[in-house]
Amino acid sequence: MNRRRLLVIGTVATALGGLVSWFVYGSLERKIASSRQGEVDVVVAAQDIRVGERLEDRNLRVVNYREEFLPGGVLHTRQGAVGRVAVLPIARGEFVLSYKIATEGAGDHLTAQIPVGMRAIQVPVNEFDSSSIKSGDRVDVLVTGNATGSNDTQTRTVLSNLRLLAIGSRVVTLVVSPEDAEKLTLATQEGHIKLVFRNPVDTTLENTPAITRTTLYGVTTRPRVRKIAPLPTEAPRYLEIEVIHGAKPPETVKIKQ
Repeated sequence: MNRRRLLVIGTVATALGGLVSWFVYGSLERKIASSRQGEVDVVVAAQDIRVGERLEDRNLRVVNYREEFLPGGVLHTRQGAVGRVAVLPIARGEFVLSYKIATEGAGDHLTAQIPVGMRAIQVPVNEFDSSSIKSGDRVDVLVTGNATGSNDTQTRTVLSNLRLLAIGSRVVTLVVSPEDAEKLTLATQEGHIKLVFRNPVDTTLENTPAITRTTLYGVTTRPRVRKIAPLPTEAPRYLEIEVIHGAKPPETVKIKQ
């Protein structure tokens, strides 16, 4: 085989390889373009977003999804979400839906963070370390006071698993139902309020009995003993007998009866 023939074979092989590569690349490009038809940009959370947190570029990202698989209320641009406040928690990778963030223009105002149908109520507190808790934490509310018709002070849990919406120096704001708002208002007027913190994943609601001084210290009621004065005793009686001994003077002998 001479040199010219080898050169012809090499040229033909190179041309065929280039033609096959062009065909394969074009086929793949058409498939990719076909698969992207119907996809739209969607805003999702780049990290967990807590209630009350302002949405920023750093905690958002835009991905492509097929439009027919999307739920209602999705956002398609970061600009529609940045600066708004989450009123419901949004997990990493979840769609940023319109009902999970405050309405546009509401900013980070406190009322924008209250879920529909709920209320926010401020509760004064004295024993409080604001550095150890943050908004979104969960608490139970204890009240200490005297029940109607009883002089025995008691403590009991009146509300459970409430969410902290905001924290001040001597006041906290809790998210409650309208009925619980009435109960909490009465509790603050009738007794001393105490907040106890709980694990956010612990949603168990326990119906514990009230604790009174009697149950706390284990005091038992004892019958009162009435002292009875002893009866007066009578003076002893004696029988006197006179004994005569001849010429001696008579002798008197007393015998106790």
